[in-house]
Amino acid sequence: MYYRFTRNFIVVLIFASFSFLVSCGDDQEGPGSPIVGTWNYSTLDFDGTINGKPIRTFLTEDLGMNPIEAQATEAFIIASITQEAGLANSTVEFNSDGSYIIRENGVQQDQGTYILQNANTELILTSSNGTEQFLVKELSANRLVVSTTGEEVQDLDEDGEDDTVEFTMDVTFVK
Repeated sequence: MYYRFTRNFIVVLIFASFSFLVSCGDDQEGPGSPIVGTWNYSTLDFDGTINGKPIRTFLTEDLGMNPIEAQATEAFIIASITQEAGLANSTVEFNSDGSYIIRENGVQQDQGTYILQNANTELILTSSNGTEQFLVKELSANRLVVSTTGEEVQDLDEDGEDDTVEFTMDVTFVK
């Protein structure tokens, strides 16, 4: 059951991470905006709950793992999400004309337009993949932190009842 849970959980979060990667990263307000320029991926911070419980609590209380197993499983899940998000070696270029380009290892992955609004606290990206909205937690001359939240429903522990996974991902970029 441990293996199936981990595999199912990772599949759910990889889907969410992929959705985030394809749609995130770009914003622009104008020629003088601090967002204009090329931003390099720095870190991804992930926080999640399952059925309203922290991941580690769910693993111990609902799956019966001991604290050491739960800690290792949680670390594995977070490391897998970070790796599968594919943000390493990614850049986002925000242009003064309101366009953006996301590249991974120099290869273009997405492009579209962006709007930075609400006193630089909201970033909206629009591309052929749709429109995504992000909370801008920090925007300075050399640091950009954007946040996204999501929810997935799936029977992770295969008990016949759906489990609700809620998560927040904060992605930091630097110039």
